[in-house]
Amino acid sequence: MKKSEIRELIEQGEGYFVEFKKDIGQGLDREMVAFANSSGGKIVIGVADNGKVIGCTLDNSVRSRVQDIANNCDPRISIRLHTAKYERKDLLIISVEESPDKPVRCSRGFFLREGPNSQKLSRNEILALAAGGARGRS
Repeated sequence: MKKSEIRELIEQGEGYFVEFKKDIGQGLDREMVAFANSSGGKIVIGVADNGKVIGCTLDNSVRSRVQDIANNCDPRISIRLHTAKYERKDLLIISVEESPDKPVRCSRGFFLREGPNSQKLSRNEILALAAGGARGRS
């Protein structure tokens, strides 16, 4: 990604298509599933929720761990990994594709992106998503 694209991504802040994470710790699977069940999106690792760039470690074990998280969802989530430097700090950008095979779940359940948040789905919402992609939320 170009530096201008990264700057724009960070400046727009978290929203329906963008999530910031300080690191690849707990909750990454939830965000991946929420984007896969919605319209797709980007997870930027190395940026705090307030938009402050803190950077992250970029090595093969980190990339492998992220890919493992995507592969352990059911069905597997299609992602692309991009590395970038911004403000002299390393960032990992995970592009999550919208799943053609919804609903997608992780070990913690089924999630959907709603605005800047990922929300756990109820039984009826899961059924509605499976029936044709309708959210089921009003």
